[in-house]
Amino acid sequence: MSDIVTSETLKKYTREFSATILNRAYAHKATLNGHDLLQLTPIKPINQNIISRLSVYWNSQLQHFQSPYFDFSNNELKDALRQFSSVVSQHIALRREHLEPWLEDAVGKELASLDANAELTPENELKVRQFSEVLPLQLDRPAPAAPEPEATFSFLDIMSPADPPAASTPAPPAAPAPPAAPSNGRQEPASINNLHRVEIPTASDEVRYGSVRVKLENIGQSIPLGQRFMFIGQLFKGDFEAFNRVIDSLDKAGTHDDALRLINDHYAPEFSWNLKDEAVGELLSLVKRRFS
Repeated sequence: MSDIVTSETLKKYTREFSATILNRAYAHKATLNGHDLLQLTPIKPINQNIISRLSVYWNSQLQHFQSPYFDFSNNELKDALRQFSSVVSQHIALRREHLEPWLEDAVGKELASLDANAELTPENELKVRQFSEVLPLQLDRPAPAAPEPEATFSFLDIMSPADPPAASTPAPPAAPAPPAAPSNGRQEPASINNLHRVEIPTASDEVRYGSVRVKLENIGQSIPLGQRFMFIGQLFKGDFEAFNRVIDSLDKAGTHDDALRLINDHYAPEFSWNLKDEAVGELLSLVKRRFS
């Protein structure tokens, strides 16, 4: 797309981007399965949006199983429904006419965050590159404002807060600054990495649901459809059987330590997991709740 993307052309770009994606996805098949949906576009939130919609739709269908003539609180019946839901999730067959409105809506929501009149964040710059892998996307960004005449700024001046306005009365003396750490006689300059560093949570960080930590009786039966597909796509390379095998073995582990040994000694090397990856962290949280 050669047009500069502004608010007036976002809808046009959404339609063209979605059509390009769908033409590729359905070039040699009439339906898409769960693995296809996880890899539908280069933009992960769009793919996850589609999976979430599918999950909501399926949960609404499950409500039709409720009946006043049967005891749906029975544990055996509840287990059977969970197993049925798990099998159904492995046989998704989504046709183009059903996917198209979902995809256009998800693409439109992602594009809405790209304000052409605002400076792009690193996250949005990455998003533009990802969209452009499918269809060129260019944002109409304003030219940077010229600096004030006779004013000079250094990099550290720009990165530090502005000085407060002068007070009419003398300000109290400032507290002495703490001594600087030894640096072999020279001061290290500030870096963008240090100024804007974001702490990455470790894989052992605990996930809480509201303020209540919920124990799981069974990992496999507690994973919702959207998260199930996220695990299968990101941790098991689309292999449903591998996902079921690993989750079943983790459920059968005797203790939390046994489950962690399985992950560290077997599954992380087998599937090349990075233990700091978000998906691995979510799986570890489920395992922790299973044995807590």
